[in-house]
Amino acid sequence: YDQLLLSDSFRKAIDPDVVIHIGGPIVSKRLQQALAAARPRDYIRVADHPFRTDPDHRATLRIEADTARFCDALALAVRSAPQAHMAQWC
Repeated sequence: YDQLLLSDSFRKAIDPDVVIHIGGPIVSKRLQQALAAARPRDYIRVADHPFRTDPDHRATLRIEADTARFCDALALAVRSAPQAHMAQWC
């Protein structure tokens, strides 16, 4: 994704309404900049601990859960959802 974010057309084409951030902090400067520019409506942080790790104060919802189980549940939900939006990535 880091190389994709170098493209102005790619950054303009993606405009996320929701970001689901699973795990630790983002270490990519380019991704940090893209998220700051995109300003999604909802930014969901999922972590397996109770500590607040949101130095940029982006999180609109924080979920404390086992991340592997959360991802399994999310994958099941995504499989049953319409996939029309994925055509732009192919």
